[in-house]
Amino acid sequence: MAFSTIVCLDDLTRIDTWAKSELVFDLVRLPIFQSSGHTIGRTPHRPQPPNLKAGFTLARFRQLCEQDGNLPGWHELHHSVPEAAADYLLAHLDANALVLGHAMPPWLLKLLDGADIAYVDLCMSPLRFGQDLMVGLRTNRAELHQRICGLALSAEQVLVESSQMAARLRLQRRKEGQLRLPNNPCIFIGQTEDDPALVRSDGVMVRAADFSDILVRLAETGPMMYLPHPQAGDFARIERESIERAIGRHLPICELDTYDLLACDDELMLLGLNAESLQESSWFGRPAYALCPLPTVPAFGSDSFGEGYLQLAPQTLMSERLWATLLQMPLREQARDPEPRANLMRELCNDWWGYASATLRNHGAHREAYALAGGLRQADALRRCEAELANQREQFARMAASIERLNALLERQARTIKGLAHAQGDTDVDSAPVTRVRRSSATGTNGATRKSAVL
Repeated sequence: MAFSTIVCLDDLTRIDTWAKSELVFDLVRLPIFQSSGHTIGRTPHRPQPPNLKAGFTLARFRQLCEQDGNLPGWHELHHSVPEAAADYLLAHLDANALVLGHAMPPWLLKLLDGADIAYVDLCMSPLRFGQDLMVGLRTNRAELHQRICGLALSAEQVLVESSQMAARLRLQRRKEGQLRLPNNPCIFIGQTEDDPALVRSDGVMVRAADFSDILVRLAETGPMMYLPHPQAGDFARIERESIERAIGRHLPICELDTYDLLACDDELMLLGLNAESLQESSWFGRPAYALCPLPTVPAFGSDSFGEGYLQLAPQTLMSERLWATLLQMPLREQARDPEPRANLMRELCNDWWGYASATLRNHGAHREAYALAGGLRQADALRRCEAELANQREQFARMAASIERLNALLERQARTIKGLAHAQGDTDVDSAPVTRVRRSSATGTNGATRKSAVL
């Protein structure tokens, strides 16, 4: 099938995600052009004209999504946009176009499927334990799926990646000892507040409290812990407290790394709504249970059409070979596949998540490089400064306590002197300074003599 044009589309209802989508399109723009001559253009978020029919504007599309003059939150439009907005986009899409998308939302996938327009949707794989980030690819055309299956990663190749990470982490863990966890815990994996995977079909965000009955039953079987998402912020506290209210007891925070939990020898179970870690767990032989449908499910083999996303190595995604094969174009003689390089996609996306801490912690080469660069000297100097600062704070605290005790002593003396003065018949002592009381009391007990001394 020859496509008339290639259109880049992502979630047009959001204004905060287009930069990541544009990065993915930038990575494949050159190999697509070299292999087919197609210029894929930009997303409608950019000022450059997209490969849509003339007249399309993102502002008009969003205006058609408004309800009562206001644009709803993106989660309310995640599964469905108003018919007028859908018709407006379809009217500017060539029926013979190939839509290249990144993490396309359900409303866009349903729109393209309903109009029988071909698409290729790209997204970062939930399997993040490899030497580099893998990319998921899904299409609604069986022939396109079949063409690229030979270039996709097999389940065996992915399993090799997980076994290597597990071996490395277990070595370090066996040196340090067992994890400090209760026996056979159930660890709830938290997510971010605005994770698109948590949007229900009615536009409402799923929360842990929606599954209170299941959580209560699990809490009765053994200890539970909560592993917050590193980017969840205060939402992690809110979600944990909601689980505590549901199960009726304290839910300790798990401060271990996700990959430590996946690779350790300890017996534990992972639980969550549909966090990506729950999909990684099976590759480490770790039991895990998702309370919601899993997004971006990895798929393998030519018979997996419609089941999920094929897994691609980054160098494959950015190769002419992939796009020439997908678009049925002859491969150029001078075409060269990019060389595989560890962490290439991680560096391009600056997306490391828990991989960096899992692989760089206690890494001998990094420790030595840190020492050679003067890091140990700086760390020692910083520790000395911190110790000196702590000592000064302690001294200040002791001085403050001494001042407080002195003030209390002076106040007691003042009250004692006032009491003595009242007992001796001086009615003006409350308004007189303490020094006047002391001076007069030294004169004697005679009232007249005392008054004359004060004067």
